[in-house]
Amino acid sequence: MKKLRSIAVVLSMLGAAIASAGTLTITEPAAGTSSNPTLIGKNAKIKFNIAGGVNKVNLRATIRKFSNNQEIGVRTAEATPDSDGKASGEINLGFAENVTEEVTYRVIVTATDINNATTYSSRTLFVLPDLTRPKILQFNPTEGLGVKGIVPITVRILEPNLKDWRIQINNEDIPNNTGETVDSNREFTVNWNTSALLADAEKTINIRLRDLADNETTLNVTVFVDRKAPTVSFASPRSGTTISPGTTINVAIDIGDFSSDTVDVSGVDVVVRDTSGRFLARVARVSFNANGNGRRWVGRIRWRPGVLPSTFRITANVLDKAGNASTPQTVTLRLGR
Repeated sequence: MKKLRSIAVVLSMLGAAIASAGTLTITEPAAGTSSNPTLIGKNAKIKFNIAGGVNKVNLRATIRKFSNNQEIGVRTAEATPDSDGKASGEINLGFAENVTEEVTYRVIVTATDINNATTYSSRTLFVLPDLTRPKILQFNPTEGLGVKGIVPITVRILEPNLKDWRIQINNEDIPNNTGETVDSNREFTVNWNTSALLADAEKTINIRLRDLADNETTLNVTVFVDRKAPTVSFASPRSGTTISPGTTINVAIDIGDFSSDTVDVSGVDVVVRDTSGRFLARVARVSFNANGNGRRWVGRIRWRPGVLPSTFRITANVLDKAGNASTPQTVTLRLGR
C-alpha cells in the first residue's frame, strides 16, 4: 500500500510538471540563421504568442551583435494569459534608436512567469536590420510639367532589397500600377492614359517604394493635364503701326493657357520676318511674368540700320509644357514718319 501511495505522489508531481510547461512562439520576424538572417526594418517588432500560461509573463529580448556578442540593448514587454492560458503581444526592437550598423544581430527572447509557476523555452532570432530607405534617383514627368495623352511615368531607384513599388494618381490606382522588379537601368515605367479625363486639371502622381524590411519612400509630383492649345495675342505693337526709323520697338504678348505654370519661357518664340517669310531677327526677351492664368512676354527690337525693310512682320509662336502649340499670331509693321 505504501508503495502504491509513493507511485501516486510521483505521478501527481509529473502531471503538475507537465501542466506547468508553457509555450512561447515567435510569429514575426522569421527566426533566420547566422548565415541567412531575416531582413527587418528600423521599426521592427517581435510578435509573440503564449500558450499554457497561468500568470502574467515578463518577456525580454536581448540584442547582441553576432560578430562579437556585444550587447546592444534589452527590450521588454508583458503579457497576461486569458482563461485558456493564451496571450499575444509585441516587443519593439527599437533599432531606429541606437543601432547604426547593418550587420547580423542575435536576439534571444525569454518569457518568465512572475510566480515561476510556468516555464517557457527561450527563442533565438538572427536578424539583419535594413535601416536605409529606398532612394528615388530620377523621375519623369517632373514637378509642374504639362502632360496629355499616354503619359509614361518612369522612376529610377536605388534599392538592393526591393519589395514592391506603386504608382497612383491623386491617391487612386490606375491600370498596371504595381510591381516588384525594375529593369537593368533600375527603372520601372507605368503608362497613365489621360484621355478618359473629362476636363484638364492639376493632378498629383503618388510614387511609393518599399523594401523587404518594409522601409518606405514616397514622393508626390504635381503635373497639369493640359490638352488645349495656348492662346496668343499682341498687346503691342498693333498691326498696321508705322514705326519711325531709329526707334526701339517694344513688343508685349499675352499668353493664355491652363495656368500661368503650364507655359515656360523656353516655349515662346517671337521672330521678325519680311513679307516673303525670310527670317530677319529674333526678338530679345525683356521679361516673362504671370498674368492671371497666363503669362505676359515682353521683348524689344533695337534699331539697327539696314536690318528692317519698309514692311515687316513680327510672329509669335507658343508651345506649352504639354506640347500643345498655339496658332501663330502676326502683326505687320511699316517704317515711315
